[in-house]
Amino acid sequence: MFFLAFEKLIKSDKQRDLFRIKHNHPDFSNIEIGTELGYGTLSKADISSRVSVLIANSDYFLYKKVRSDIVAYLADLQKI
Repeated sequence: MFFLAFEKLIKSDKQRDLFRIKHNHPDFSNIEIGTELGYGTLSKADISSRVSVLIANSDYFLYKKVRSDIVAYLADLQKI
């Protein structure tokens, strides 16, 4: 699971940054995420579009599931 989460699902620094931002700020809009990623000089429509494409191409929801499974597994191990 660690290999899947950190070697196969994160293919670029932008994806790593996207995952970090979405984890730390789950309520951020695409525009806020894009600003954090450094797209602040673009129009709001372009920022939103780039973030949408990045999310779609990054398997974010699979990464989120794998990450939560890893956390649950580690919590189970800690109980033993």
